[in-house]
Amino acid sequence: MARDKFGTSFESARVDRPFRAMMWLHAFEGFAMARVRADGHLCRRSASNIADGGRGYFLVAIVIGGHGRLEQSGRVAALQPGTVTYWDTSRPMAWHFDGDQDVLLLRISHERAALFSATAPLHRHTARAGSRGGALALFTDFFLRLSDGSLVDPEGTRLLANQGAGLLTSAMAILAAGAGDAPLGDDLLREQVLSYLRRNLEDPTLSPDVVARAVNVSRRSLYRLFGGTDSVMCVLRRLRIERAKQLLISHPGRSVVDVGAQCGLAEGQFHRAFRDLVSMSPAEYRATLAVAV
Repeated sequence: MARDKFGTSFESARVDRPFRAMMWLHAFEGFAMARVRADGHLCRRSASNIADGGRGYFLVAIVIGGHGRLEQSGRVAALQPGTVTYWDTSRPMAWHFDGDQDVLLLRISHERAALFSATAPLHRHTARAGSRGGALALFTDFFLRLSDGSLVDPEGTRLLANQGAGLLTSAMAILAAGAGDAPLGDDLLREQVLSYLRRNLEDPTLSPDVVARAVNVSRRSLYRLFGGTDSVMCVLRRLRIERAKQLLISHPGRSVVDVGAQCGLAEGQFHRAFRDLVSMSPAEYRATLAVAV
């Protein structure tokens, strides 16, 4: 059951001794979350283990209790209560706690993270530790509340979690930026823009000027945040198509035209954008998944 929803945090890995663990798992749209309490142990994931694995993921850890270390790519992140760090499952790593650990783990696929951020810096700067305060406070508070909410209000938690994948990717970007790639403030501002886009996908009038005014930045700053003159609109298009894919499956009786309108796209625009990104029409996508189910 655990592997179906989350996979273990160290798939195809080797541990140094038997240990006891309790894990509370929650799967959301675009990411998964697990609260893990375990005895001390050393876990290593080697190149041969990775060859046996499948899809690549980023794993983010918020340490709630215990002291340990994460090793990857020649770096060592010291772990203690309040530490936030992350690693890449497609590369060798080691996770070591001498005593008991209490950790909130969050997993997002490489492909999903790429919807929200350039992933090259994320791959390069793993195993860097940050604090639950400062720039990461928004991230840690959100996911700790999300973890608690999952236990008492599942439906409300799922609604809140719609923002989770973007915020998770931004937290990794903040940690990666600690290596000097970008100012930390840019990552928080980028998440603010992404949050605005996700809340307003159905608005067909969204444009760089509208978005810039809404988040109180200049158009030039918006272009810089997303790396080009049309990148923010490319991100908007990907977010709209991701939302459309969800609606096509969750509302099988809703017409394709209505789904497109709910995502801010007129019929012709919707079909072109969907085919460009998914390599099939909306109707074909719905029919394919219906057959698979």
